Amino acid sequence: METIIYLILEHKKTADILIREKAGAYRLFWIKFTEPPLALPQLEGRPRKLAFLECRRQERFQKKAEMYLQDWMNSLTGGVLERLLPYLGDSDNCYTVYDESVVRWLRKGGWEEVWKQYWPFPVFSGYREQFFVNELLKQGRLSHLVILGFEQYVPDLVTGHVRYLKSLRILIDYEPKQLEEFLEVLYEETGLTASCEVLPEADEDASPYRNLRLKCPVPSLILDFSGETRILTTDIARGSIWLDADAMEEKRRRMEERNTGIQYLSSKKLWKSAGFTLDTPIKNGYNTEVN
Repeated sequence: METIIYLILEHKKTADILIREKAGAYRLFWIKFTEPPLALPQLEGRPRKLAFLECRRQERFQKKAEMYLQDWMNSLTGGVLERLLPYLGDSDNCYTVYDESVVRWLRKGGWEEVWKQYWPFPVFSGYREQFFVNELLKQGRLSHLVILGFEQYVPDLVTGHVRYLKSLRILIDYEPKQLEEFLEVLYEETGLTASCEVLPEADEDASPYRNLRLKCPVPSLILDFSGETRILTTDIARGSIWLDADAMEEKRRRMEERNTGIQYLSSKKLWKSAGFTLDTPIKNGYNTEVN
């Protein structure tokens, strides 16, 4: 069973850790932690609050500052791990999903490499696994489905949701052999008419989905395997739901900033929202034990 650890950072004065767990076909641990105070060593004749990179420029303080930062990061990650490890079980199958708040925090301080030294779980990259995409598809019950791109399990996905559909449209950059046969069988068994459009070839370094002007005159469910962040949405009806199989942060920002009435969803966004409703909270301060 896979274990997903979703990390989110909250900025406030009191330091604590909130862990929530969801069990099912996979386990989800939602962990909110606060940034403990970081006071870098004071340098004579310079302002007290200095960025880490400024400390590095002064050779005589470099080693001391780095050691201080590593001790601080070890305390933070160790505080989270101390509470989490008793609940993990098989730690070889654990993966981390970083909320954007954590990503910005690590980048701002230049602490990505230091974090990796102390946090043992790799980044989750299985968003396209059939199980997670199927769970994502369940979030929308709109009767018009548009699929951008293709995965080998798409016929199984469509078959599982066909009772909700009035139309199916697939846009791909190549036509898999099994797709034509599947659409014929689908029509014979359900009467659902589906269309498949092969996009024209793009330039060598460009995606055929880049700047695609997708037209959906009625609210539609759009399942996106394209991996492209620049898709024009002006001709998509309000009330549509965009399911991003790759959980791309840039795409999420673009979709939400446009305010076009299209709801953006991904596994990552669902996991973030789940943390506020999961029913197994474990709250402790740093360096305290879970009873």
